Amino acid sequence: MWAAAYLIGGGCSDDSFIDFRAGVIALGREWYERVLVSPDGLADQPAVRQAAAEEDDGALFAESVN
Repeated sequence: MWAAAYLIGGGCSDDSFIDFRAGVIALGREWYERVLVSPDGLADQPAVRQAAAEEDDGALFAESVN
């Protein structure tokens, strides 16, 4: 999961990973469990796809959720 955060965010510190994890949890149980099994599944997540199209490397890094 950290590798997915690293790729999505263009890097990932310990603090960033905590924010990323919060963002994945905020997607809901279904996405959380899906990502635990296969982090590559985030490539199908609409918010991640939109962020990639907009070159937004902050997708799913939800510090405010913590």
